[in-house]
Amino acid sequence: MASDHAPAEQRLTELPDCFFANDPRGRTPSDNTPRPCEATASRTPMAEQTITTATYKLYPSPRNRERTLFAHEVFVPYPYALVDPPSYDPQGRWTLFAAHRLTDGKNGQLVTFELQADAARFEARFTPD
Repeated sequence: MASDHAPAEQRLTELPDCFFANDPRGRTPSDNTPRPCEATASRTPMAEQTITTATYKLYPSPRNRERTLFAHEVFVPYPYALVDPPSYDPQGRWTLFAAHRLTDGKNGQLVTFELQADAARFEARFTPD
């Protein structure tokens, strides 16, 4: 019975050259032009640079639609918990950050809300997974 999986060496040679940032066979374009699929590939936006406040060092989520740190903050001391602000039905705008609390070195996530009611709703409903 034949296996559906080819050996790793064979799979590497069958992938298009543009799949790799560095060609596994040691070839590079002579004029350093991007390969066709590199130029057209959709890329996830990179997170913006860090933001340091008096309380936190923040790493913005690429999912943020706003570039604002809103007044109503909720610190979630679970750095790996799934935090999905839209699922808490906010009426106003929100932003999500990976956060390092400077006072005690605790890592977690910071969710900021435009409206106090949204922050209160999030705090009441959030349970870490």
